[in-house]
Amino acid sequence: MIFATLLYIKNPHGGYLLLERLNEPNKGLLSPPGGKIHIHEAESPYQCAVREAEEECGIRSEETDWKLLGIITEKNYPKIGDIMLFLFEYKHTFGTLPTLLPTLFFFWFWSRSVQASMNTNTCAMASARSRARST
Repeated sequence: MIFATLLYIKNPHGGYLLLERLNEPNKGLLSPPGGKIHIHEAESPYQCAVREAEEECGIRSEETDWKLLGIITEKNYPKIGDIMLFLFEYKHTFGTLPTLLPTLFFFWFWSRSVQASMNTNTCAMASARSRARST
């Protein structure tokens, strides 16, 4: 079984941080930041959340900065097998997109209700994405 974390990080406007993986595995797929728990090092899910937030997003945090929202298990997930995901929410807002990495592209995602109240749309996100990739 694989053990991993998914990190829900919000900006001050209610947008959630998502990333697109630019390399295999999972190339082109969108997800919140997160990653595999280092079981062989006796890493806890909270320690993994702290490590992944810094590695992927540049967020320096403590275990107490994360709230466990739930645990999801999948049996025989395609190409992975059995997996257990620990879902965490960052207790603070984070307003800056992480630096574009060679293997990850970051953006903020708003639900339609938040988009309507902010009078924004996904075209702005797509435009920013195109500009980022062309530089």
